[in-house]
This record gives sequence, C-alpha cells and structure tokens, in this order.
Amino acid sequence: MITTTGTIYTHFWTLIANGSMQATFDQKMAQIRTLLKHFPERKFILIGDNGEKDPEVYRRIQKAFPYQIQEIRIRVVADTKDNPGRLDRMTRIPPEKEDGETCSEFINTF
Repeated sequence: MITTTGTIYTHFWTLIANGSMQATFDQKMAQIRTLLKHFPERKFILIGDNGEKDPEVYRRIQKAFPYQIQEIRIRVVADTKDNPGRLDRMTRIPPEKEDGETCSEFINTF
C-alpha cells in the first residue's frame, strides 16, 4: 500500500555526481522526477536553500508536476539583490528569527 502522507528527506541521498553545478542540477532533477513518478498521488513541499540551484531545480519540477508540488520553501542563505525575482512565488525562510532562534517552524510543519 502506498501512503499519501509523510515525509521523504532527500538530504540523505547522494545528490552530487562529480561536484559540478550542472551535474548537481541534472542529478537533482532526475532524482526528484523519479520520486514524483513513483508517488503520483502524493503531494510534496520542496524545501531547499538559495545557495546554489535549488530554486531553479524546484521551479522546473513544479512546472513539470504542478499537481504534486504544493509549495516551495527556500531558506535564504545568499544575497538575492542580483536576481530579485529568483524566489518569486516561493516561501522564503529566513536564516534565523530576530531573537536568534532557528526557523524550524517553516520546516517542521508536517
């Protein structure tokens, strides 16, 4: 029986092929597509950061699987001044709250 709830943490997977940004992008795309195809009835929230290519990978995945991707959450770890539209329609997770606590409530909502 396939369940339609729960979490899958891809950070346990090896996502970097040879260390290049393009290899990482292509490999993430392939692995997430495979995961979504294996669970066609499941809805997903994609969580990453803006340090490398997560926003671009997740946006492309959302376009390919619009009914499965409920939301994209991106932790802001890099400056976005050079590309202000990069995180459009994504929930931005601040690196930490004003009181210095981590922002785990953006992640631990499942």
